[in-house]
Amino acid sequence: MGLKLCTSNKTKYVLWLKTAIKNPSSSIFFILGIPFLYALFWVLQPGGDLSPPFILVPTFTVICYAYYTKNKLSSAILGLALFSLTMFYLDFLYAVLNYSNNIFMFLTWNRIISSILDMLPFSIIHLIIGASVASRKKEYLFIAAILILLLVFIVRGID
Repeated sequence: MGLKLCTSNKTKYVLWLKTAIKNPSSSIFFILGIPFLYALFWVLQPGGDLSPPFILVPTFTVICYAYYTKNKLSSAILGLALFSLTMFYLDFLYAVLNYSNNIFMFLTWNRIISSILDMLPFSIIHLIIGASVASRKKEYLFIAAILILLLVFIVRGID
């Protein structure tokens, strides 16, 4: 009597997801998709308001992505683009869900540049966090921990 090894479909999809995340060519889907999912969740919240602890979810997303992939460049790009793309997607999703007549008025250069400049401090902090966690050295992890604490104090001050 021999034992048969079997795997479920879940294992197959988890292995596919792991290889897709580690592949730098497919990381663009995660860089563009994670902010979209975050914006979609934000729009679908009752009242469209998120509590300050939930605003830290993108930080933990960048940390997990950077730690798992060890790819400094894609982690830094994800950290840089996370808030700016989320705000861009939020404008577009609000227009679609509120049946706005002029959906493309949100694509003006003034709105795009102002949303990028508004989120620039958060983007730079997340860029440094993503790049330092991806290196996995103690010094850089310490820098990331200090920046996370700084981010927590900033978010607590918003409330």
